Amino acid sequence: MVFPVGENEAARLDALRELSVLDSAKEPVFDSIVELARQQFRVPICLISLVDEERQWFKAVCGLGIDSTPRELAFCNYTILENKPFIVEDAKKDARFANNALVTGAPFIRFYAGVPLTIAGNLNVGSLCVIDQRPRVFGTNEIARLADLARIVVRLLEQSKTVKMMERLGEELNTERATLVARKTDMEFMSNLAKIGEWCVNLATMDVFWSNEVRRIHEVNEDYQPTFETAVNFYHETVRQKLKDGLRECVETGRPWDCAGVRRA
Repeated sequence: MVFPVGENEAARLDALRELSVLDSAKEPVFDSIVELARQQFRVPICLISLVDEERQWFKAVCGLGIDSTPRELAFCNYTILENKPFIVEDAKKDARFANNALVTGAPFIRFYAGVPLTIAGNLNVGSLCVIDQRPRVFGTNEIARLADLARIVVRLLEQSKTVKMMERLGEELNTERATLVARKTDMEFMSNLAKIGEWCVNLATMDVFWSNEVRRIHEVNEDYQPTFETAVNFYHETVRQKLKDGLRECVETGRPWDCAGVRRA
């Protein structure tokens, strides 16, 4: 069976995958929304459906014992084509669905109402839909209430994306910190052997790491932990700005900077 595909299908699929929600664990907040919709509209079935390349997968579902269907059977294929509700009052009388396996067999769909889940302005990643096994008419007020619930689902999906992004950033930061700790240990070992001082700056956080030899040169305690500003102040006032400008150039261009000739205060 052939299903309709919108002109922005590639961008839509990219947006769906960026949510990192497909095949994720069920979450009570989404389950509560489909249950609320089921009760509010007095239907046996309600879905939060995300339409992937070849299937529709249910982030939340009530009234069905499955978590996905082939995309070719999905009524939601039509919902995601436009940024407006899609209503089928009697699927048996609609040529697009009369022979659909979900209409002729279980769950015997007759009525469908779906609102697209729209992110990034115009990319419909799925739908919030209600389904009945008898024909129905869906009024303007009912459509508006379903649209309100769909907007809540969209906000939750976007918040979930933000949380996952922050978790990834946190993992990357922890990895970077571990690398810097290892770098600091190596730096101290080598500088102790060579009796020279070395220090480095994390350009992302501006954290400063001094070897023990640097602390000895500057005649401070071994537990002294400088900020970038205090570290720069150990150098002669005529070259402090040169240090700052050099580091800024590193950040902006990604090129190394040679601080040879910069002398201590």
